[in-house]
Amino acid sequence: MNSQSVALSIWPYGIILSGLTFFRVSGFSVTFAVLVTAILIAYLFFTQKLRLVYLLFALTSTLYVFAYLPFAGDEVEFLKSFLLIAVLLLMVVGSGSLDISHEGLIERLVELYLVLSSVVAVFIILQALVLNLLDSFVLQNPFGPFSPLGPGGEVYMPTSYAPIKRPNGIFGEPSVAAWSMSYATAVALCAPVLLRRKKTWAVVLCALATLSTFALSGIINLLVIFSIHFAVTLRGKVLIRLAMLLIVCALTGYVLLSTNLSDRLANFNTEGSSIYYRLVAPSRLLADSLPEYPFGHPVGQTDYIESKDYMVNWEMGSTTNIDNSFLMVSYYFGVPGVLLSAVMAGYLALLMLKRRPESILFAALLLAMAETGGLWGPTMILLTGYTIVTLRFMRLREKHQVPPLPS
Repeated sequence: MNSQSVALSIWPYGIILSGLTFFRVSGFSVTFAVLVTAILIAYLFFTQKLRLVYLLFALTSTLYVFAYLPFAGDEVEFLKSFLLIAVLLLMVVGSGSLDISHEGLIERLVELYLVLSSVVAVFIILQALVLNLLDSFVLQNPFGPFSPLGPGGEVYMPTSYAPIKRPNGIFGEPSVAAWSMSYATAVALCAPVLLRRKKTWAVVLCALATLSTFALSGIINLLVIFSIHFAVTLRGKVLIRLAMLLIVCALTGYVLLSTNLSDRLANFNTEGSSIYYRLVAPSRLLADSLPEYPFGHPVGQTDYIESKDYMVNWEMGSTTNIDNSFLMVSYYFGVPGVLLSAVMAGYLALLMLKRRPESILFAALLLAMAETGGLWGPTMILLTGYTIVTLRFMRLREKHQVPPLPS
């Protein structure tokens, strides 16, 4: 293996094992993802010819964020957030500039990611079975003292008296496990283009793991991902494809009705629910903020958020989280952030209209972003960079006239 292969091969490990925590300093977790991010960015910047369009985007964004420093009440928090955003932008530049002409190397990255995801998927499924059938917590938090922190800044542990105990695998909480596994499902669905062969086993395992988390976000993700997949591949055998879509919808409906997920969906506007703090409350915050601050706020500053009672999550002891990356970007960047989110949504719509297989993977990334406020956290930085490389590779394969996804 050459140096490039060795350096890039840690990328899938960084995404899957992102929660492995070495130690914590002043509230910041130094995780495996942090280490991998640092190595990858250093490698990409010292070995690749950086593309001008990505450099201009990164430079413009950096200047826009830094211009708010004089207005920051807490300069330390501002600089912490600014540093994380800068790292995200560096990853965008590096992954957008990576030479993807070595097709065998990119294929190995995809293959390795699917193998690791499938192993974790099996563990999540087993964890769900042991939790709910044996009422045992023996498989919970396999990293022990190195486990990632979940809601409330504590290691996640299912409630012992809950009618359905939700597994989190090796992640911080079940919802993170859900969007991680649904993203892996999307990668597996794109395998006919990425690897020129199907990965049905990975699709099945990762989809089942997503369902096993009993996370509402996971159900929604699978519905969207499979719907886009069927739309893209609907070139023949229409009745069979429609029947498959109906089966997916029926299974989803069964899971919703047989668990408390249907109640959570019905009470999405109720304070205390996860969907409330991911969508409803941040949307109200944005509606209040944009007329007053059309160009956003200094990053890391939470005084305006704390002034809104509807943002207080009493159960988790949080008052400042915006658990939706698009709404968070729109809040801190103002109108430019709203336009950036709209451009990303428009690009997805364009890919879908053109029935391009990239739409499956891009939709999975956008769904993950919409379900976390950690856009410039190490995990999302790695996932964003990995997606950029994978989407570029899929486009390259299409230019080489690779047959479309099999119908």
